[in-house]
Amino acid sequence: MKALLARTFTAALVAAVTIGPASAALINVDVNDVDAPAKAGDFLTTGAVPLGAAGDFWNIVTKSGSTITATDLKASDGTTTTNVDLTVTGFNNDFDYNEGTAVRAPSIDDGNGGRDYIYHDLMGDYVFTTTTMTVTLSGLDDNTAYELVVYSHGNDIDQEGSINIITGTLNSGAASPKQTAFWTNALNPHDLTEDVDYVRFSNITPVGDEIAFTITGVGSDDAAAFNGLQLFIPEPSSLLLLGLGSLFVGARVHRPQPGV
Repeated sequence: MKALLARTFTAALVAAVTIGPASAALINVDVNDVDAPAKAGDFLTTGAVPLGAAGDFWNIVTKSGSTITATDLKASDGTTTTNVDLTVTGFNNDFDYNEGTAVRAPSIDDGNGGRDYIYHDLMGDYVFTTTTMTVTLSGLDDNTAYELVVYSHGNDIDQEGSINIITGTLNSGAASPKQTAFWTNALNPHDLTEDVDYVRFSNITPVGDEIAFTITGVGSDDAAAFNGLQLFIPEPSSLLLLGLGSLFVGARVHRPQPGV
């Protein structure tokens, strides 16, 4: 009987572990200028980004009037629909710059002494503000800690942004606001870089099923961009605990009594 329970426990543990990651998801969002050429959802076919992998699906969003609204964003596999919605308000307009005109924009070495602007589809178009814009993600779970990456840099060297969490709880002593950085001569050229082209918030818990943040310009021209974001939804830890708890309950119920 003990051997049977041990085998059952092992099988249940494996099942719990393998079921969990299937519930994890990554959501990628890229802002597109409404006048720019349309992009496929898998435009980032090369180049490293903080989360995910090359070839992942990206939700392409554009402004409608003075707002961006996107509902039921797709996960990075391109097929799974989530219940996460996005709203962006408070921006002045959208913008798109020609590839290579922002010579200090993030890029990679092309191997021939030049630069390959593979991040242009992500960083080359955006909405911008000269005051403050607000980005809201809704449809989240207040009992789950998320990881959030925010891309914020315009085409000029000093169009960096200060990103401040206004809805959500930052855990593990994480700081807010965080800001991207001035493209100095030392960043000409440069790879896509944390705290320069994007910022990252780890272990952020929604409040009222929402995470919201503001973006404010901190450069000399006070303009700040919102290029896109990535949101990682981890596997619920409760799933593993639930599976193990059920196993222990079952084992206790079926444990033979002495003399039976």
